[in-house]
Amino acid sequence: MTPDVAADALPLRGVNIKCGIVAGLVALADRIGVPCDGWFDGLRLSRAQFRTEAPAYLSYRQACEIVRRALRTLPGEGHGRPSASRRTWAISACSGWR
Repeated sequence: MTPDVAADALPLRGVNIKCGIVAGLVALADRIGVPCDGWFDGLRLSRAQFRTEAPAYLSYRQACEIVRRALRTLPGEGHGRPSASRRTWAISACSGWR
């Protein structure tokens, strides 16, 4: 992705919701300069796999763990929905939140 291309302009064809969420979080981290490599530690995935047109497959457990880690490191509150709290957003983003 080139710096002058908006993250939401990426054509993510055939992406399911969990891959789309992770790809969006990676794009957000890139845009605001937050390191996100640590989000993928121990999950057999890398951030590079979610910066392509066809992101890698990931399980709901992996997606939930990445979202939890992302929400801990991204600045601000309520990413994705202006009225949502961090926990509420994560619950709506991941099936099986614990």
